[in-house]
Amino acid sequence: MIGLLENRLVPVTDTIGFLQCPAEVAKSAFLDWQRPLQEPRGTLLHEQRVAGSLEAILRRLLPLTSVEARRFLFIPTQTDWTAFFDNGHQGTDAFAPISYLAKEIGCVGVRATDALPGRTQGGTVFELYSAEDTDWLNVVRSISAAPTDGQWAFTASGTTLSFETIEFYAKRRIKDRFNSEILKQYLEELAIDAFNPDFYAKEGFLVEKVGTFAPAMQLFGLAN
Repeated sequence: MIGLLENRLVPVTDTIGFLQCPAEVAKSAFLDWQRPLQEPRGTLLHEQRVAGSLEAILRRLLPLTSVEARRFLFIPTQTDWTAFFDNGHQGTDAFAPISYLAKEIGCVGVRATDALPGRTQGGTVFELYSAEDTDWLNVVRSISAAPTDGQWAFTASGTTLSFETIEFYAKRRIKDRFNSEILKQYLEELAIDAFNPDFYAKEGFLVEKVGTFAPAMQLFGLAN
């Protein structure tokens, strides 16, 4: 596991979502999506600009919550990607928002997971989302090596990307078929330096739900 910020903020940094668009565009599309869903239940969405080191910005997500995420961050990067994090207590739920927003905005999206096996989202995952429908939703490519019920499983579906090294996928040990180093290599092919704190801007947008919350919601600190 490589991890971001020496894994001081896990599970927040176990999974990161990326959208190939400006942060302002990503944040606005998220608000347009969520406000009609949240306001009828008495929950408002407030947005504000935040600034500081990456660690300071990510700590604005605390406390973490179960049942529903309450805080969401959109952080520009040194390339044309925007990073997405939320405050879910098991790590960022990138699949739903990134795949949905990729279609709404008309851009490419990525989900990257690099987590210790003991975590709920343990293992290594790469998913690429299109602005258009594919054979399964808008997932272009999905690759993962992760433990399930104590057994490691490797999966690869969708269209093989030009930069993939498919020889990796034949390795004897399943966890070696797709690991942190391979994930890092694939992300860099897309101009995403996900594990380098300097890749992220020192400012971004924080969106927070204010008002009604799920009755069973609980608060959590960081895993470490």
